[in-house]
Amino acid sequence: MSTNDCARSSPVPTRCATTPARRNAEIAEPVQRTVGGKVRYVSCLHFYPRESDGTYHEMRERAVAYVNGRLDRLVENASEVCAGAVYAPFPEMEKMQR
Repeated sequence: MSTNDCARSSPVPTRCATTPARRNAEIAEPVQRTVGGKVRYVSCLHFYPRESDGTYHEMRERAVAYVNGRLDRLVENASEVCAGAVYAPFPEMEKMQR
């Protein structure tokens, strides 16, 4: 069943369980970076989010900043913070639902 078949099979918008909400997700090991003028541990993420029509958007890059081992903020404009990050596959993110 294709993504479009899944959307057409029900009058109510649904998601096929076999279609990931994100694809090609990758994560970088936490490193110390300056975020908001303060040094924080940061993990960077790459992923392609899926839209409700089943198509995928362009790659998104986000940074997750931590304070005292806890998530502090999500940085949406992460190109500078994540410059030089070394990514590894992150299949767990692909399995997450919205």
